[in-house]
Amino acid sequence: GTQYSLNFDSAVFGISDASETNPDVNPGDGVPYGTTLTVNATQAASGRIGIVENYNGGGLGAITAGTKRIAAVTFHVLPGAAMGASPVIFDDGVITKVTSDTYGIGLNATYDQTGNILVNVPATTGVTVSGRVLTPDGRGLRNATMTLVNQSGHERTITTSSFGYYQFMDVASGGTYTLTVASRRYRFAARTVQAANNLTDVNFVGLE
Repeated sequence: GTQYSLNFDSAVFGISDASETNPDVNPGDGVPYGTTLTVNATQAASGRIGIVENYNGGGLGAITAGTKRIAAVTFHVLPGAAMGASPVIFDDGVITKVTSDTYGIGLNATYDQTGNILVNVPATTGVTVSGRVLTPDGRGLRNATMTLVNQSGHERTITTSSFGYYQFMDVASGGTYTLTVASRRYRFAARTVQAANNLTDVNFVGLE
């Protein structure tokens, strides 16, 4: 497995602050089946996240040699962000950099320090729609599927965190949106919201 921290400019980029299962951080297409990925996003607002990847989850052992995409990270360009190259740097700010073999023995690893994302288009003004999905008895419901649909029918889908939180970032302001929740166990009534400003506490409570 491997673990590392990423440091980015929080004045340029935003990312979901959901720890553990983060909708903006997913395993890459080059990792073995069953790989688990856990995120520490408690410092996301300050431009720091930590990522832990375990390649043994599917019982297939080590990742194979070669150039692999091991993670896919989605950054959201913030309104008013400066155009140009903005660095994303590996560091030890949240989680210490460690790479190990299938027996947990540390391996020598080099972490590239020169990554940049080029911001070459003006950022659009967007708002955030967030809240929590709860079970009928008030517990947070993890891995529920949240869908946000605009008036043109365009959909965005994310999953809730381990404590039931969700967050849609960079939602075009001024629009009308329908929010729905899909769960294997509970039913949820859809909600329609006006996103003139940031919306928090747009919560859902399930029905048996």
